[in-house]
Amino acid sequence: MSESLPLLTAVGHRWEADLAERLGRCPGVHLVRRCADVAELLGAVEAGLCAVVVVSSDLRGVDRDVVGRLHDAGTRVLGVHPPGQPEAADRLAAWGLRHVLPADAGQDRLAHEIDVLCASPLPGAGAVADDPGASPGTTGDADRAHAGDAGAQRGEDGRVVAVWGPTGAPGRTTVAVTLAAELARIASMVATP
Repeated sequence: MSESLPLLTAVGHRWEADLAERLGRCPGVHLVRRCADVAELLGAVEAGLCAVVVVSSDLRGVDRDVVGRLHDAGTRVLGVHPPGQPEAADRLAAWGLRHVLPADAGQDRLAHEIDVLCASPLPGAGAVADDPGASPGTTGDADRAHAGDAGAQRGEDGRVVAVWGPTGAPGRTTVAVTLAAELARIASMVATP
């Protein structure tokens, strides 16, 4: 990878610190956020903060719908599962993840899988691996679109919401990401007939 690849994690607490450390040492990877839950994950992705997400099978609330939303946002997703639990790997694959590793995979294996993931085409909107009607996405401008560009692609006017606080004030990022996630959720509910 020639550029720094923005990546975020959303993994169960047992693996989070060690996995984040190994990912942070991968060449060309910039760990931009370590998400604690699905709401924070979706907010960060829908705000366009990353190109790749590492998500674990044991993160509470992650499921097929969450993976679909990550793919719809144009994000590449690497799944990790507790070592020695092939059923967890199967569950991740059933949710539409084509790239799955045990959570204790070494730094070299993680870096290699991220390179392979980034070279692969994105899944089509809502496509999952076990859906026979699903077709892989195409590379190009559509793959680079972020969730923040979705309104502009539909010809809608956008709005900017600022979350401000003095230097050192806690919670600004959490409030901004949560607000973005909730607004995106509401917008998707309104857009769905």
